[in-house]
Amino acid sequence: MGALWLTNEKNDRKEKDCNSLGKDEEETKSYININMNPLSLQLKLILTFINNKKEEYCYPPRINSIHKLKNNKFGIIIGEKYLSIYSSITFKLIYSIEPNKNNEIINEVKYFSLLGFIELKNNDLLLWTSKIIIIYKKIQKDYRLLQVINEFKQGTNYIEYDSDEVEDEDEQRGTECYDLNSLHELRNGLVVSCNSYGLKFYSKNNDKYTLILKQSLEYNVENIIEIKENIFILFQIKSKTYNSYTLPPSSSIDNNYIVSLYDNTTKKRKIVIEDNAYFSSFSKNYGQAFSKINYIIKDKCLFINFPNFFYIYDISQNKELIKEKEIKIEFLSNYFNDLIVAKDLNEKKIKVYQFKDEILKFYDDFPFQNFKKIFRLNNDNFIIYSDHQIKLLENI
Repeated sequence: MGALWLTNEKNDRKEKDCNSLGKDEEETKSYININMNPLSLQLKLILTFINNKKEEYCYPPRINSIHKLKNNKFGIIIGEKYLSIYSSITFKLIYSIEPNKNNEIINEVKYFSLLGFIELKNNDLLLWTSKIIIIYKKIQKDYRLLQVINEFKQGTNYIEYDSDEVEDEDEQRGTECYDLNSLHELRNGLVVSCNSYGLKFYSKNNDKYTLILKQSLEYNVENIIEIKENIFILFQIKSKTYNSYTLPPSSSIDNNYIVSLYDNTTKKRKIVIEDNAYFSSFSKNYGQAFSKINYIIKDKCLFINFPNFFYIYDISQNKELIKEKEIKIEFLSNYFNDLIVAKDLNEKKIKVYQFKDEILKFYDDFPFQNFKKIFRLNNDNFIIYSDHQIKLLENI
C-alpha cells in the first residue's frame, strides 16, 4: 500500500472528468442550500496516493472507484486489491479491507480484481470481482468476513471460443466465462446481481445470503434502475469479437446496446433505446468498446451516452425526448437543481449544462478540470477524484 499525503490548499487550479449516478444526488436533495452558487467552489483538502517504493517503473496506487457511505464516510477501491474507508470530513483513514489475503477468498478465484462495492441498509458491505461476491458484516467499528458467494460456480457461465474462423464446433476451443457486473439493493431488501447470465436475486436469512431467483436474459446486464417494485430499467450490451490473424494481427468488436423496461413479475421486456457501434483495434476509439453504458438520472429523465449518440428519455412519460449525434458530450453528474456536469469530448473539457423545458444548453465551464467523479456531501461540499488523488471542494 502506498503512502498518503494530506494537504490543505486553496487555489484556482482547474481539474477534469467525472461520473455520478443520479441516486446519490436524490438522496441528498433535501440538504441543498437554494442560495448557494453552484460554481463558487474552492479547494479545501487534497488526499494524494504515492508509491513509497524506490523501484524503477513503480507507479502510484490507482483509484478504481469511490462511493459515499453512511455517517460522513466514503470508500475507495485502490489498485483493484483493497477497500479503504475514509472520513469525508477529515479525509483520515478509518478502516481498510484487503480481501485477497483471506484464504477462504483465495480458494475461490485464481485471479483477484475488485470491481466495485455497495453498502446495504443493514450496514453489510458487499464487494465483488467478475466472479464472486464478498460480504462483510459490520461489528461495532470493525468488519468481519461473513460470506463468499461464487457466482461462476452456479452453472450460469458461458463458453467464449478462441476463434471465429473455425466453423466445426468440435474443433473450436473455448473457455468458460462469467461476468459479474454490478450489485444493487432493491426497495424490498433483496440484492440483485447484474451479470452476463441475466439477473440473480438474493435474500438474507439467518445471517446468510441465499440465491432465491435467477432470470436468464439474452443480453449481458450491466446495470439496473428500480422504478418501482419488480419494474426495472435494464442496461444491457451484446458484444461480438472478430479476430484476424493476418499480419499485422487485428481485432474488431461489434457492440449492440440495449436499454429496456423489464417487468420481473411477467418477465416481459420492452426495448426503449437501442444503438450499435463498431470498433476496430486500429481506431482511436477502440478502448470505448470495453466501457459500460454511461447514464445519470435527473428529474425522472434518463440521460444516456453511447459512442454514437446521446439520449434523454422521460421515464415518467415513457418517451424519448432527445436523440443527438452532432454534439459529442458525456453526461457525468446530476449536479445542482437544473444543472448537469458533462464532458465535452471534442474539447476534452468539463462543462456545466442546463436542462430546462426539455432543452439542454450550455451554462458555463466547470471551475475544476481533470477529475473522474464528483458527488455532493450533505454540507453542500463536493468530493472529486482523479487516478491518484482525491479533493474536497468547499462551497463559498
